[in-house]
Amino acid sequence: MKKGCPFLICSALFGGVAAFRRWLYCKNILKVYDATLPTICVGNLKTGGVGKTPHVEYLVQLLQNHFQVSILSRGYKRKIKGFLIPKKLNNEQITAFNIGDEPLQLFRKFPKVNLVLSGNRVEGFQKLVHQYPNTDVVILDDGFQHLSFRPTLKLVLTEFVQPFFDDYPLPGGHLREFPAAAQHADMIIVTKTPRQLTVEEKNRFLTKLKLTPQQACFFTTIHYHNLIPANSLAEKLTPLSHASLFLLTGIANPRPLVAFVEKQYAINHHFKYPDHHFFTDEDVQDILLKIGQYKTENPAILTTEKDFMRLQDLKFESLFHQLPIYYLPIGIRFLYNQEETFNSIIINHIKEHEHRTNS
Repeated sequence: MKKGCPFLICSALFGGVAAFRRWLYCKNILKVYDATLPTICVGNLKTGGVGKTPHVEYLVQLLQNHFQVSILSRGYKRKIKGFLIPKKLNNEQITAFNIGDEPLQLFRKFPKVNLVLSGNRVEGFQKLVHQYPNTDVVILDDGFQHLSFRPTLKLVLTEFVQPFFDDYPLPGGHLREFPAAAQHADMIIVTKTPRQLTVEEKNRFLTKLKLTPQQACFFTTIHYHNLIPANSLAEKLTPLSHASLFLLTGIANPRPLVAFVEKQYAINHHFKYPDHHFFTDEDVQDILLKIGQYKTENPAILTTEKDFMRLQDLKFESLFHQLPIYYLPIGIRFLYNQEETFNSIIINHIKEHEHRTNS
């Protein structure tokens, strides 16, 4: 967090403008389009990663066997702009560079789900419904600040270690709005919570959240799945404990990942890049040069699933021929036996909205 009076004054101005803008939409002074289908917004107040994608994936896995699910995403940093349906692109065009790393991950994991990309949420939703009229529920990946579009259920995520109530709006802090904006959410999800958190610590955290009587709150923690070999060299290198690991990340907060990996393996070097970093030929050459300087036996690269999406560009084929590469998928787990309650809220919301629409 940036300190000093000038930054705090700028934060107050930034937050004030954001609060006034939200007030204009809440009072319907500015036009709001209401979602005509059950639409679950997974958003946050903080800039940068708070764990939205694994929570979106959890919702898809929960719903896809019972409802026709569609996802509306912005597609952060994608090259192809405007309204976009990845299914309608040629295979060569479906890359992280063209559609974004997180949409590519969702596209490949959930082929039966309709994925649509649009920076304009109103236009994107309307075109999605027209293109896929059999949609039962829409998951809005980010969009809590897109106030011209009103989803039917709003989830706001905040990290346990860096909660919004201890932060400030930009530029003094990392928030897009004042923490009080979270009161407009239907549900708060505290992400990346330590598994050993006591009930007393949980209750102290809840007090600081200042929940409204209507808000539900859930605590989730990161769940790491098994490593997945990303190329033939990795498939041949068993067991992995024989490898000399080099960690490669381009995510907002790699600290939990580093802590998890270090419990099982020794990390020779961590190649750390900014969130959503698009790797270049120079990056790859620097990585290979640095690994070569270690002169270790059986060197291998371990990366995240999201980073792997950006490493699959054809121009990086040489990397896949030289070193074993693994990626580590992540999911979420609910703490305090909250999973069934969360699932019931989500499913009942969809069914109640469908009932109101049909009656």
